[in-house]
Amino acid sequence: MPNTMTATWMGVGAGGEDRSIGVGDLVRVKAGTPDPDFPDLALDGCTGEVIEIDGLGTRFNYLVQWNDDTTRRLGLLCRDRCENADVALDRMWLFEEDFEPPPL
Repeated sequence: MPNTMTATWMGVGAGGEDRSIGVGDLVRVKAGTPDPDFPDLALDGCTGEVIEIDGLGTRFNYLVQWNDDTTRRLGLLCRDRCENADVALDRMWLFEEDFEPPPL
């Protein structure tokens, strides 16, 4: 069963308020973030929904279910590689620093 906790965002919003990411939140990957399984593949702008959170202390991992556009894009780039490596194409674990700051 997915973890339903909310993690503290690493940083603050423009107005100084704390930001957080929780299950069900939509996230976008920052430019320059490589795929953890295929470092030559950039995840710039990939978007999806956080479906699980795992971590202790201040370091959290987020399981992101990619939206349809991102899944199609990644499928065009690496479907065969994912199948050969037995890696899911439609979801991925990432760290919170891989995401763009959430909008205010």
